[in-house]
Order: sequence, then C-alpha cells, then structure tokens
Amino acid sequence: MPNYWKIPGVPHKGWSLDDVIDIREDGQAKWETPYESCMMCGNEKIRFVHIVSHPEVDEDFRVGCVCAEKMTGDYINPERREKDLRNRASRRSNWMGKQ
Repeated sequence: MPNYWKIPGVPHKGWSLDDVIDIREDGQAKWETPYESCMMCGNEKIRFVHIVSHPEVDEDFRVGCVCAEKMTGDYINPERREKDLRNRASRRSNWMGKQ
C-alpha cells in the first residue's frame, strides 16, 4: 500500500469524515477479522475504518483514526466516533457472552 502522505497532488487537508465502520462482524473472532490497511499511510490491521472524502478526489479514502484526524483537521470527532463503535462492540460481546 503506498504512502499517500508522500505523493504529490494528494491533498492533505480539507477532507470530510463521512462514516466510521467496524469491519468485525458480531461474534467474529479476532483472527477471523479481515483487517484493512490505511489508504493514506499504509498502516496495516485497521479494524475501525474512517471513510473520508475530498472535493478534489474522485474516490473516498478508507483510513485509520490518526490519519482521519490529520486529514479533516478535526481531532475530536473521529476518535469519539471510533470510541462509540468500540463501546458498542464491547457491549454486544458482553451481552452475547452472558448465561
């Protein structure tokens, strides 16, 4: 996966956070999860994918939390939305494990 931070012509700022998704399905084991790689920095094993868009770029980028924060200039909402998904997944996992 290329490092788009170093490729000229790819905007580094002005992105909008469209969505955050958890790619692990309910009841799926960690080793079964098809983790993704960050399209911006190439970091591997991303479970919570932040989907960002830019008016000058045709495709949406699927990135990690840190890159989403830098790209959008918003250092609160990407982390908050990921935290909400983590908490929701944890509650589901705990509920499904109850006797």
